[in-house]
Amino acid sequence: MPVRGEPASAPPPLAEIVASNRDAITDYALSLPGGPTYEALVPLMPPVRWVYSNFRDYPVLLSAPGALVKGRIASNGSALNPFANNPPTWKENGRELQLTIGMENEIFGSDPHKLADGRWLDGYKPVWVVDYISRNGSKWQLQVFAAVEPDLAALGALCFEIRLVAGPGDEIQLKLAEKNNAEQLYENELRKPTEKNKKKLARPAGLSANVGHWLKFSELFVADRKDPLAFQARFKPGESACGILLSKPSSVVYQVQFAERRVNCISAWEKLLAAGPKWHFPEAIIENAWRAHLIAISMIIAGSRPNYSAMNAYDHLYMTEGSDTLRGLAEWGRKAELKQVADAQFAFLRADTRTAVAGLKLTLARDLAEISGDWSIFKDQELRWGQARDFILNNLDQEHGLPPPDRYAGDLGGAVLNLRSSALCWRGLSDLAYALQASGRTAEAVLLGEKAETLRKKIIRALEESEKLYQDPDFVPIGFFGKDKPVARLPDTQLSSYYNLVMGNVLDSGILNREREDKVVRYLESRAGLSMGLPRTRPFWPNSPYFGQDGVAPLYGLRYSLMRLDRDQPDHALVAVYGWLAHGMTRQGFVHGEGVRFTGGDAQGRYFHLPPNATSAANWLTLLRHLVIHEQDADNDATYDTLRLLDATPVSWMEDQKLIEFSDAPTRFGNAGLKVESRLKSGQILVSFDMPAKRPEAGTTVRLRLPKPFKASELRVGERIIAADAQGRFSVGRLPLKFQGVVHVIAE
Repeated sequence: MPVRGEPASAPPPLAEIVASNRDAITDYALSLPGGPTYEALVPLMPPVRWVYSNFRDYPVLLSAPGALVKGRIASNGSALNPFANNPPTWKENGRELQLTIGMENEIFGSDPHKLADGRWLDGYKPVWVVDYISRNGSKWQLQVFAAVEPDLAALGALCFEIRLVAGPGDEIQLKLAEKNNAEQLYENELRKPTEKNKKKLARPAGLSANVGHWLKFSELFVADRKDPLAFQARFKPGESACGILLSKPSSVVYQVQFAERRVNCISAWEKLLAAGPKWHFPEAIIENAWRAHLIAISMIIAGSRPNYSAMNAYDHLYMTEGSDTLRGLAEWGRKAELKQVADAQFAFLRADTRTAVAGLKLTLARDLAEISGDWSIFKDQELRWGQARDFILNNLDQEHGLPPPDRYAGDLGGAVLNLRSSALCWRGLSDLAYALQASGRTAEAVLLGEKAETLRKKIIRALEESEKLYQDPDFVPIGFFGKDKPVARLPDTQLSSYYNLVMGNVLDSGILNREREDKVVRYLESRAGLSMGLPRTRPFWPNSPYFGQDGVAPLYGLRYSLMRLDRDQPDHALVAVYGWLAHGMTRQGFVHGEGVRFTGGDAQGRYFHLPPNATSAANWLTLLRHLVIHEQDADNDATYDTLRLLDATPVSWMEDQKLIEFSDAPTRFGNAGLKVESRLKSGQILVSFDMPAKRPEAGTTVRLRLPKPFKASELRVGERIIAADAQGRFSVGRLPLKFQGVVHVIAE
């Protein structure tokens, strides 16, 4: 494996990225003199751009915070509430409004060579902006946002403005679809010959066909004399026209008031962001990304439901993924959103994954209470975590003493005794014992802890028996007793692709000792298991449009990166942070899907699956947060004993005059804050810390990763001098809770 500081290797071509059994992107990034950077990784592949639907350009979700009715726009600006026509993959909402230019009806945004990638206003504000040059050289800008006024938010109102920025001028035409999208889909499906499809169809509820109940616009637009669904406006340079498209029709007459509503929209979202901790990272794309990610999650939330996605087949709850979304909200201090959605997540039930779900609920109950500091969550959900606990303990397999069999992974049929579900149950019981102890219920905690330890021993015994069935020295099976098998390349079979997705839960549980964890790492690293530190997959469903196409599922890579942080491999985690930004989501909009493809696209872009994705957004945020706040249960006894601050930051963040700052940020030990100002040219870094009240005295450290040739040598706090250890960390757990100091820097 390359070592940072050695001569950089050449950027790997896409063919090598796909064919290599090693993680070619990580090998390349680790060889860079300054370590992994976003700019270095971007050129390796075309951007994420395409989806399988009528509109092909990925959709951008637009919604007021937590609204039940949502809208979307094709990212190139070609249509608002575009008709996907691909059931059941995509769900339909609203009535499509298409934008065309000139007498030739050029579809807005249709020429990718004259289209600037869609983006959020000022990098993150939830106003979607598309710049486009039409065939006659006119430069247009389209802005679209979801109204936040309660009455319009309930209708999924999309406010839009079209402006001619420069050029000779031309005509814009708005064309409203003849039928709303749900009715259009129903009629299309009826025309198909398959009787099976027709039996499943339900005629959509009748919605108004009145154009005025869907569309409002400014005076510049005039009705077409021949087509009652079409409206035109001729623009001169600097002129603009605006309107409102409702996703749910209403006879109420609304004033367009685009500028005023845009101010209200931005103000509402800025207020939402300001309700949490304050964060500052000295990198523009990171600053935009964390804000856009928090906004995206709140857009996907539907009332009290933390859905996995919106307006597609994934717009409902899952347990593994939903738990990650809630944990991400907790780690970013989003208390209001957490209270809004926690009950729905704990109420989740799924029979064929019930064992894994039970373990996940127990850990989630502890995590949300401990991270947020709000133990009322734990108390309020006692009925549900109690049911999960009892299900595990009352249904242990009689022969092996393991939790009951369930699916190896949610998408794979057949219940088996397996390491993932068993490990989740063991960890869940251990976490519950800790939470009970923290709540003063000592007797219950001790008894449950003993049961958890008994279960751990039985899991390890089952794993040892299962390992003996294989000759492969690096294979740690998930399916027990021969229900799994090693492969030469993990993406090459359906079972091994899912192994790659769920092994992260096993690693995160702490059930494996270091020897077995090392085996898993070697297995993944040498058998095409990872790319950018994220798990590689290949869809094997025959009806999948991505059948046989290599790619990654970024959201399932979080735990691999957290493991890297535990193992003091910060640059590996940075590859995942920047690789995810560059190739696991859209670059300007930070829009996530469940998985992205390496192959099957074109020079303009690659395909990804069912955007948006709340869990992928939350997991990227979680990984970013762990670069600066990383807690660890070093001995896997369910008690976190390590707090590492600034342990894995990019070295560029400490260049001269740069600042890292956060305040009131939740940790498992209480809220924390810090301010670190680089004065490298003066040989100093100024630091100010507000430590969490329950920080572990022996396990709290700060590390300042500096660009070469600089090295942090000592921290001075008043009369005290603390030398950096061999890993560059300062032990600060015995300093006052609030302190200021100076880190002295030397050049090597």
